[in-house]
Amino acid sequence: MRAISPQPTDGDLLNLIHLSNDFCMLDGGSNLRVGDAVKIEAKIASVTNTNSGKAVKVTGTTIHGGEPVAGATSAFPYRGRSTVYENTFEIVRESGNMVEYLIDTSINVLLKEWFELHDQSKPPATGTSPTFCLKS
Repeated sequence: MRAISPQPTDGDLLNLIHLSNDFCMLDGGSNLRVGDAVKIEAKIASVTNTNSGKAVKVTGTTIHGGEPVAGATSAFPYRGRSTVYENTFEIVRESGNMVEYLIDTSINVLLKEWFELHDQSKPPATGTSPTFCLKS
């Protein structure tokens, strides 16, 4: 076990204040039992400047048998006003947006090399309605 490095936050660990923890069970995940081996993946989801200090949000996922089963989000600020914006960011996942009835012109855009399909075995076709899930 190791802590996520505070380097991207430009914060002093002595000024760290715990704000909240949120936990959730993910759909389709199996129930965990005592003795189960799990893998935890965590990443910094945002670093933002607020009136009370630099706010940091960390998200984590518990993986059992190769499938995500639970999620956690922790939030905490570093005390003291910050005017350093160099390392601030926020990862946002948008809800799915459906595009109805593709036409040949839109299919040509989706076949560009920079566009990555989730399922390569199902290329876009005229008359279909794909759903776009955006992360920025």
